Amino acid sequence: CKLLGADMMYTEFISSDGLVHDAASSFKKLDIFDYERPIGIQYFGAHIDSMIKAATIVEAANPDIIDIN
Repeated sequence: CKLLGADMMYTEFISSDGLVHDAASSFKKLDIFDYERPIGIQYFGAHIDSMIKAATIVEAANPDIIDIN
């Protein structure tokens, strides 16, 4: 999308439970490349404990924006 002129990009929705349980498919969505910036990571979940733990993981990926759903 960025190569076609998008000003801003977001990841796919990432499951907080997937991040907390070390699911490879969830962690792969956290890969951010400099050419994609600015980029936001959007993650979701239904369990507050997983959402809080996942917040630390998402923040470590250093996105420009964090979108919580």
